[in-house]
Amino acid sequence: MRFDPEPWARVHDAREARHLAFRRGLELCVEVCAERIRPGDLWLDVGSGTGHLSGALGALGATVVGLDRDPRMARYAAARWRRPFAAADAGRLALADGSCAGVVAISLLGCLPSPAGFFAEAARVLAPDGTLCFSAMNRHSLLLAAAKAWGWRRQPGSPRYTAYDPAALAAALRRVGLVPERQVLYGHFLAAGARIVPGAAAARRRERTAPPGARDAWARQVLLLARRAGG
Repeated sequence: MRFDPEPWARVHDAREARHLAFRRGLELCVEVCAERIRPGDLWLDVGSGTGHLSGALGALGATVVGLDRDPRMARYAAARWRRPFAAADAGRLALADGSCAGVVAISLLGCLPSPAGFFAEAARVLAPDGTLCFSAMNRHSLLLAAAKAWGWRRQPGSPRYTAYDPAALAAALRRVGLVPERQVLYGHFLAAGARIVPGAAAARRRERTAPPGARDAWARQVLLLARRAGG
């Protein structure tokens, strides 16, 4: 999949209600990772897109490298944030074993046919006790199903993104030596044009932390935090 950088940058910059799920995933990632960042630690942002998450983690003191499969995204992010970004595949990370304190991937998994290759590479490049934080669409969400059905009717050629079972994600993490530690369920809303129902504040109040792998019939998105075993 290829995307134009400027419209995706506006998703974060304009802060429109209809794009809350994208922005909230980034915000939650920063919140849960903040206490784990040590100044100068190397963090990898996979599927970095326009670089907003890399910029936020860098502001907390991390040394961040952003990777995106689309060279246009990498060039845009490098020019905007003055940080290192490169074009790379999520299943082939060009970093040494155990070199990263953290790996983040927000809004990446929906673009992948399977997360297995990415999880294996994240486990390889993470140092013992290193952090993986990623978001995914919740396959069991009735709100997500309604949103997809409405969107595909209005735009028949729009991209089809992969949604996941949280329990299957937790099991896939364990298979590569990553220990799921925390799960946040979020995105409790439906978009109605440029607005969302309920509003952003109400949607945030409905967010909840759950055991990794817990299923939910309403949350559109899930954020998972895992640790590499062996520390």
